Amino acid sequence: MRKKRGNIWGNKIEKEGIMKIFLNIDGYYEGLLTTISSNLTVYNSP
Repeated sequence: MRKKRGNIWGNKIEKEGIMKIFLNIDGYYEGLLTTISSNLTVYNSP
């Protein structure tokens, strides 16, 4: 019984940790894309 409860908490923390990692990756790529697009507009401007 005690072990099962521990596993539930472990899974919850694991899932939240994975979600945080995905959110960080998402934010990183979003920042990268905005940087690239802003650089492109600078280069393309006459």
